[in-house]
Amino acid sequence: MACQKNFYNFSLHFLCFELLLKTICHLAEIVPDQMLMDQLFNSLTHGE
Repeated sequence: MACQKNFYNFSLHFLCFELLLKTICHLAEIVPDQMLMDQLFNSLTHGE
């Protein structure tokens, strides 16, 4: 049961991560400012 819960949590995190990547890619198409994208990526990866 705990194993199933862990798998569910992993799946949920993976879906959130995939959605986040799609959102970043979508933003990259709208805002081609590389400096802004670097700032966004850095803030996401460093959790600020």
